[in-house]
Amino acid sequence: MPASWLDRALLKGRAARLVIRAVAVGVLVAAIGLAGGFSWLDNHLADLRFSLRTRPASPSLVLVDIDAKSLAAVGVWPWDRDIHARLIELLDDLGARQIAFDVDFSTRSNPHADAAFAKALKEAKAPVFLAAFRQPKAAGKADVLVNRPIDLFADGWPALINVPVDGDGLVRRFPAALAVGGERLDAMPALIAGADAKAISGADAAGGEIGIDYSIDRAGLSHVSVSDVLYGRVDPAAIAGKTALVGATALELHDYFLVPRWGMIPGAEIVALAAETLQQGRSLAPLPALPIALPLMALALLLSLLPTRRALVALVLVSLIAEAVAAYLQVMRAEVLGTAMVHVAVAGLLVAVLIREYGLRRVLLTVARLEKANSDRILGRVFDNGFDGIVLLDENDAIVRHNLQPGGLIAAGAALTLSALPAGLRQAVETVRRRAAAGDEAALVVDVETPASGDAEIFECAVTAFEVETHRFRRGKARYVCVTLRNVTERRRVAERIRHMALHDALTGLGNRAGLLEAIEGRAGALLSFDIARFGKLNAWLGNAVGDKILIEVSRRMAAFAGRQGILARVGADEFAIFLGNGADAAALVAAARAALQPPFVVNDHRLFVDFDFGLAGDADGTLGAELLLRHANLALAKAKREEGAFAAYDRSLEGAERDRLTLEQDLRRAIEEHELVAHYQPQVALTGAGEAGEIVGAEMLVRWRHPTRGLVPPSLFVPIAEESGLIHKVTAWAIRQACADAAAWPKPIRLAVNVSAIDLGAAETGIPATLKAALAESGLAPDRLDIEITESVLVERSEAVLATLADIRALGVGIALDDFGTGYSSLSYLSRLPFTKLKIDKSFVDGLPNEPDATALVDGIIRLAHGVRLAVVAEGIESEPQRHALAALGCDIGQGYLFSRPVTDEAMRALLAG
Repeated sequence: MPASWLDRALLKGRAARLVIRAVAVGVLVAAIGLAGGFSWLDNHLADLRFSLRTRPASPSLVLVDIDAKSLAAVGVWPWDRDIHARLIELLDDLGARQIAFDVDFSTRSNPHADAAFAKALKEAKAPVFLAAFRQPKAAGKADVLVNRPIDLFADGWPALINVPVDGDGLVRRFPAALAVGGERLDAMPALIAGADAKAISGADAAGGEIGIDYSIDRAGLSHVSVSDVLYGRVDPAAIAGKTALVGATALELHDYFLVPRWGMIPGAEIVALAAETLQQGRSLAPLPALPIALPLMALALLLSLLPTRRALVALVLVSLIAEAVAAYLQVMRAEVLGTAMVHVAVAGLLVAVLIREYGLRRVLLTVARLEKANSDRILGRVFDNGFDGIVLLDENDAIVRHNLQPGGLIAAGAALTLSALPAGLRQAVETVRRRAAAGDEAALVVDVETPASGDAEIFECAVTAFEVETHRFRRGKARYVCVTLRNVTERRRVAERIRHMALHDALTGLGNRAGLLEAIEGRAGALLSFDIARFGKLNAWLGNAVGDKILIEVSRRMAAFAGRQGILARVGADEFAIFLGNGADAAALVAAARAALQPPFVVNDHRLFVDFDFGLAGDADGTLGAELLLRHANLALAKAKREEGAFAAYDRSLEGAERDRLTLEQDLRRAIEEHELVAHYQPQVALTGAGEAGEIVGAEMLVRWRHPTRGLVPPSLFVPIAEESGLIHKVTAWAIRQACADAAAWPKPIRLAVNVSAIDLGAAETGIPATLKAALAESGLAPDRLDIEITESVLVERSEAVLATLADIRALGVGIALDDFGTGYSSLSYLSRLPFTKLKIDKSFVDGLPNEPDATALVDGIIRLAHGVRLAVVAEGIESEPQRHALAALGCDIGQGYLFSRPVTDEAMRALLAG
């Protein structure tokens, strides 16, 4: 009877514990579930499972990257749509099965470019998918607005491209489709994969999602650069039969997102991985968690009643089984099972088992003891092994602990007290104790210098006072002092070296701009700024090594001239400055500087006569400031360079001129966007065999700027500004497109010449050939009617990029004319080695005809030379009949100048040709 009663009591006790644990675990699970903890944990567990297996990407898709290389090749972003049109044509010719653009086409741009893109869409043999974006109609509204490609691009398939971001900032899924106004808009991955949105989700297409499988190898995706496609550098096998997905991968375009496993990747790669997911049948489908979680939680609850060790092992096994099942389903069946609920329940039961075994207070006490022991061990190890020295002094100035080696800061053999420390450090400790006693801030940072091994070493010391509670038999507090020391000797020496490097030029050893400004701040005197004229061309022609030796020789000569009384600095690539204090004669300063630099420079058997430009500014009382003084000198130097006067002194009018120049630059940026540039054409007439004498056989396109307030701005004013600011690329592209469009409509098929800047041709991977090709295709102008005019300054660079660009231009069938022949520095060998088709005689040679024998001889020689290498000859600047007759008699082919016509508008040019 007693035994039966005891059994019933034990059974009731177990049942009560079971109920209590079930309720506690239920409350824990419900609380975490309501807080959203399960979703967060399930997402991260699913993300980790992607690494269990890596699946190869299929070869059916290739990413056509708008990368940094493409941006440099084509030019500024966004591109004109004629570039995208050309991309469609090239990908279609390469045999792409499908073409998809992750690019916004929802707004109109240049009408010509839009028309070219629409034409390419219409003529493409492969289907073309264009990005459409979903966004709310207004902030805070649920209504949806879809930004589709404009109606002009109706031959392209609109495809949803939105990338939804989860609350933790990661992209895990892609909407399969969107229903708007009764119409379904499929996602781009679904169109690429040829999958139906309803089949993807098993539900309504508007609500379905593609669960992206990030176990697919991102590194296995095929990539080609847009620039390689445009310039024909792509193996056709890389595109043929595949889907070509065009999207941004350049960092500067900011189309990057965080994803599981792979981190930060471009949006185009997310589209590609979503398409790969569908093609491999791996769209992740979520499974209901409760059917599996509830039995496992019940099992765990029962197992928690086992003896402690067996219960702990059994509960861990339950979690491992749940995770193993989830891993199998995700890896093998593309099904995602949430296991967070099971793991949370098991964790709660593990805590319950531990509390049952040890008791709550005992558990907490054990944990506290372990934490204290670990903290003491960690702090002791940090104290003893730290890189910084630490000395701890008690209230009686005894060193109770330190990690310094004897013979260092602590005197060898001395008692471990304050007196063993260096005098400077002892004073700091005493000062901190006094401050602490007075209630002031009890901390101090000082430098202490002490000899070590014969060399002075510097220690940075932080001294801090603090109070600790005394033990129970002694009331009150004790004041300790902690001294932290760091040997900063090498750091200070490095800092001095870095400071020297920061204030001096590495090549010449002179002070640099920062060093000059520091040296002359607040001082009165004169500052002469000077640079080497055309140093960039000289450097490119002879090489950087020769250029460096010239700079070193300039610094040597000027250092000898400046002497101790002056301050010489190299403030730019080829720019120097000399400062002389008050009393210096400005005129004498310039004259002496010129005299020092006048003798030729002999470098590597080269005897070079180098020109210099000088700008002078002064500060009579030292109140102007170093920065402003240097700016004044630079303004004067800029004036000297513009006017080719070799020397200019600062005056206040230069400030206004500089402001006007900057204003004009801003106006030019606006002018390009608002179509204020206009095209004028100067006719070219036959002089000899090019046609009937006096017949118009060609025209040179001249860009004019019709400013809203200034009127017509001459090219001599705005072209240098465009070249300095980088706007010349846009101006040249506009000029080529406009000239081709105008000439194609002229009533007579004469030749057309367009000037191209040296900067356009000299830029790495310039877009001039692509611009020409697009302009010719857009306008329908025959390539053999177009000439590109370049000056001899282009040839001085002799860069591979320039030579390759010229070859690409000739490959298009476009002629190349060498303008202003004889005024530059090029070698005559270029006339036979480079693909020129025409040579233009500069006006400076024509002016002397027919009365100056030297001019006649020079022009005759140029014409004979050009005809000898089969080049047509054009003479510029013909203003009189005697000049015309003289040139015709010498055999010049074509003439151009005011004698025949001033530059005229496109309408006037049509009238001349029709008349």
